Amino acid sequence: MIIPWEKLKNLPVETQSGERLGRMSGFDLSSDGQDIKTYRVKSRGIIKGLMNGELLISREQVVSINDERLIVPDALVTEKNALRSEVASRVTAESAPATQSRISSSQNLNNS
Repeated sequence: MIIPWEKLKNLPVETQSGERLGRMSGFDLSSDGQDIKTYRVKSRGIIKGLMNGELLISREQVVSINDERLIVPDALVTEKNALRSEVASRVTAESAPATQSRISSSQNLNNS
């Protein structure tokens, strides 16, 4: 089946269990084989903030695609959640010393 770009553009992207991840916003082609290597997905919700609004899904991660939706494994959401946790812990760890420093500074000002 050939699916024209007009049908692919804004195509819903979901996991096998039906969790909506976003909509197709583009793709990357291989110049030598002229085949799609990566699908670009405009993401939704918290993923949008973590991934600058775009998910990259390799063609190997696609379970199925038709003119109604692109389906990826549920495991992709598990990976996304692990990434979300990792980013949150990094942000917390990186901001903790600065926050502690501000607290100490304000306490010193209040005690003066």
